[in-house]
Amino acid sequence: MLEELTGLRDKMTSRFAAKCFAIAGSLLLLVCLGRTAYLEHIVAPDTTSCDGHLPPVTQTKDQDALMADGTLQLLAVWPTQAAINHHVCIVVGGVVPQAAEVNLADGINWARKARDGAQASFEAASGSARDTAWNTLQAADTALQKALTAAAAQPQPVTLSVFLNGKTAPGLTVQAHTTSGQQALLFWLKVPNDAGESGATFWRELLSGQLTSGDKSLADEGSAKVGQKALVIGLSRSATTMPDTTSATITVIVYDLMTLAVGTLSLVCFAVSFCGLARQTTMLRDNKRTRNDAQIATDALTAAQTADQDAKAKLEEAVDAATTAKTSADDAHSAVAKATDDAAKAAATEAAANAAAASGRAQAAVVAATTAASDAANSLKAAQAMAVEAAKTGNVEQPVGPYSLARTQMAFWMFLTVTGFIFIWLTMGIYLGLITGGILVLLGINATSGMAAISLSDGSDESSTTDSFFLDILSDGKGPVLHRIQAVAWTCILGILFIWNVVWSFTFVNFDTNLLLLVGVAQSMYVGFKWKEAPAAP
Repeated sequence: MLEELTGLRDKMTSRFAAKCFAIAGSLLLLVCLGRTAYLEHIVAPDTTSCDGHLPPVTQTKDQDALMADGTLQLLAVWPTQAAINHHVCIVVGGVVPQAAEVNLADGINWARKARDGAQASFEAASGSARDTAWNTLQAADTALQKALTAAAAQPQPVTLSVFLNGKTAPGLTVQAHTTSGQQALLFWLKVPNDAGESGATFWRELLSGQLTSGDKSLADEGSAKVGQKALVIGLSRSATTMPDTTSATITVIVYDLMTLAVGTLSLVCFAVSFCGLARQTTMLRDNKRTRNDAQIATDALTAAQTADQDAKAKLEEAVDAATTAKTSADDAHSAVAKATDDAAKAAATEAAANAAAASGRAQAAVVAATTAASDAANSLKAAQAMAVEAAKTGNVEQPVGPYSLARTQMAFWMFLTVTGFIFIWLTMGIYLGLITGGILVLLGINATSGMAAISLSDGSDESSTTDSFFLDILSDGKGPVLHRIQAVAWTCILGILFIWNVVWSFTFVNFDTNLLLLVGVAQSMYVGFKWKEAPAAP
């Protein structure tokens, strides 16, 4: 009965704790979202223009020569630390050779000189030669106008492909002016919100794994911390396998450690709150059986009062018996002293020894009875205190049915999929196409086996009670059984694989057919054996 009182106290405590953890989880989640927005807009601000952000860039003589020859150069980048789905400014040079610009200017100068010469010839000509000079002047004037028009026209921009860590970024290009000098360009580190697009796959592969620089020299310089990735930017005039230039590095913030810690703590609070809710309701139970708190406390108080009265009565009896035994022992010792012959003295001595032993046993009984009376008194005090608390809470029904393995598995995968979805959404911005076919099949297997197991339990077991969570999900009513242990083992293994892929690769793992068949076999064995399981003793 003392165990029932302790359980009642724990249930009332867990009810309050579940509410506290739910509130704490909500507040921490708001802090996580707020910190994410702060880091994106304050610590790593986005920009839509390079004006006023890039400092003056000085170039070496070697760079001047390379740019004049039309060798593409990446001179500067801003900011050096950016977030996913933000813009980056770069300064490039050598988009086209300087000779192309010089040839265009030379063509204008040649056309102008030819036109001036034709004008002079026309003015100096006379007679029939004047008509020929006039035609030459008209042709020179037309050539000059064409050269000026060509120089004034806006040349077609040059499309530059962007490389990140030596790999072509799908859909990531910049439009550059046809000039050999410096120019500022803006491009977008955009991750598609659909996981099925090639760009999303590229970014997940690029940022997956150890979130530090893939280049050892960059890692040695400490250019990226945990939760960040150092990316080497390269440019090319075409989507080739290698960039034309590689000389600028930025650090991409995938997630902030403090924000991740707050978000993880929020999820832990929600998980604890959910566990408290599961403990107080029949949500994860095999049956709907409940017990009344006030009735439990009343029964426990009645039992404690009866036990206290019995212990006091037994103590009084033990004290009386000890007193009688002490008197008998004293009389036996007196008889030994009064004995006159050896036979009488021996008999008296034996009687005295027996009386002393009886007195010792009586004293031990008194000690035991005293201890039992003390324990009964303490139990009575605890029962009285719990009865008072139960009266305050009112007639609350508490579930006492065993925990269901099938319901627990459904709750387990619900929590993992929701958590994984939120993590990838907040870190990568991907929220479409995340749920894979393998995950849907796995959820379907658990839902089907869960419905079958629940229907069996609800229809045949209305009397069993819980032992403990782990014993309930692993036991068939008599003890742990292999088919339940197998189902739990594969659920844990697939859960670990799921978490690993979400955190490490930002993707929902697509379990293969054989693995899903194995899970289906394990769940089928569980359902098949369940209808023969003996309910736990009430």
